[in-house]
Amino acid sequence: MALDVFILIGWISWAYRVSTVPMVTIEYLLMVVAIAVPVVALITLLAQLPYLHQNRYLIPVSGRFGTQHYHANQALMQQQPDLKSRLIIVNVVRIIGYALGLYALWLLYANILAPAFTVDTSIVYPAAAFAIIGLLIVLTTGGVWLPRFYDYLQLLDNKTLTFKLAGSDRFRRFRFHLYYFKLAFSILWIVIWALIIGYIYYFG
Repeated sequence: MALDVFILIGWISWAYRVSTVPMVTIEYLLMVVAIAVPVVALITLLAQLPYLHQNRYLIPVSGRFGTQHYHANQALMQQQPDLKSRLIIVNVVRIIGYALGLYALWLLYANILAPAFTVDTSIVYPAAAFAIIGLLIVLTTGGVWLPRFYDYLQLLDNKTLTFKLAGSDRFRRFRFHLYYFKLAFSILWIVIWALIIGYIYYFG
């Protein structure tokens, strides 16, 4: 985070030095902000990855790498059958959110990048709407479900589990870094779609 702030301050100082004309300085500052926001978001996103791995709350004991969440869901459905419907609903809602994001990208590809007949640039607006709705669904579902998911996992009999549940302090650190990861990704996602809309509006 300190590196992000240092880069942003450096760019703003450069923009201020290169021009002494007030209006030109403002234009440079706006340009710097437009470039700096996604760059800082990308740096922040990448910086969270090692911390998320280091503070993961499902610690593998046996089984394949990356299958702990699958085994956790299976264990909950076996030991807590009352939660089966909730798990199904949460996963279905998440899939819908991811599907909307992929559908938005497919709309761009099918209508602008590789159209079957004619290019339809107006499709960018509903595509952006699908992309933002999908993002909100995924963020809301994850934010509401994750703490409950952790609480439910604490009720399991861990004798037959292929993973170990980390303590609450480690889980809080994981949520902290996950929050900034999602925030950075959301900024990147929104900026990308804003740039696409801006490009189509001005040059399309």
